Amino acid sequence: MSGDIFQQITSLRDRLALLEARIGPFLRSAVSTELLEGVLPLHIHGGTGGGGIMDVAVDAGGRIWCIVHDTSSGYTVTDIYYSDDDGDNWTQACTYGNGTTQIYQAWRILPHPTNQNIIAIVGTGVVGLATGFILYTLDRGVTWGINYKSGIQKAQVTVDQCYDALMLPNGRIMWLGLTGANSRACQYSDNWGQAWTTAWSVSSSYVIPHGLYRSASGSTVAFIIGTQTGVPYTVRLYLSSDGGATFTEQSLAIELETFVGVNAITLGGRYAYSPAPEAIYVTTDQTKDVCKLTPISAAGIWSNLTDAYPHAAQGSRNLCVIPR
Repeated sequence: MSGDIFQQITSLRDRLALLEARIGPFLRSAVSTELLEGVLPLHIHGGTGGGGIMDVAVDAGGRIWCIVHDTSSGYTVTDIYYSDDDGDNWTQACTYGNGTTQIYQAWRILPHPTNQNIIAIVGTGVVGLATGFILYTLDRGVTWGINYKSGIQKAQVTVDQCYDALMLPNGRIMWLGLTGANSRACQYSDNWGQAWTTAWSVSSSYVIPHGLYRSASGSTVAFIIGTQTGVPYTVRLYLSSDGGATFTEQSLAIELETFVGVNAITLGGRYAYSPAPEAIYVTTDQTKDVCKLTPISAAGIWSNLTDAYPHAAQGSRNLCVIPR
């Protein structure tokens, strides 16, 4: 698929997001062998008449991958494309959905950190009774497999910040999100979504999970949750030191709600991380707008990057980090 045709089916915001992803590998390659999949593009939510690019990621060999939603029929079709020339030309790798009776909404690309041949894609859809799926390739997109699971979903636009997924160096897929109206969980699969194990869960409609973090080695996995009940609202770091198998709550010397200094802190939908140097970045609804946590441990310290994030009102997934 030529670059010109590709640009015709995307909006200006899509192309800006793609440009953001294209810049990343060049800046990172000189200083780190870690290709950070956490360079987050603008996420454009699917639906009738919507569509567009949903995610962009770079595999370990430098190939750019993107998810495109075709919603022209009202039944979302997911198209997966890749580019080997920094986005100038694109090749269609696969298509899922028939555009008449099926809905396939892929939403996150999970490249293997070091093996360019291994890529997984997480999505949700209406296919029989299943509402979620894992696409995966072990030969860099030549062939694809798919497994379904009802609990893997993205749900409504208003709560999409509650969902995240990533792949560890051992091939384990980690997934974090809502498993029901009053339940949240972090789960993992070691066989491309055929079976899942729950590493952490809680039954509460007031607990809001936020994006996953992994260290460069994959031994450390973490996530942030906000609890929006009582006074003050709290924000806590949950940490796994066994590759995502179990998680424990960490007690920081100064928690985020204390650092920000309000009783009703709410995390924004923007989240990014860097495995090396290790850090988690979140936005809040307060003056201390973009906050950074490092190191990712009980010794973590929150700091404030800016009091005036210029894109705070533009979408819910427009924060990225490029380690230097």
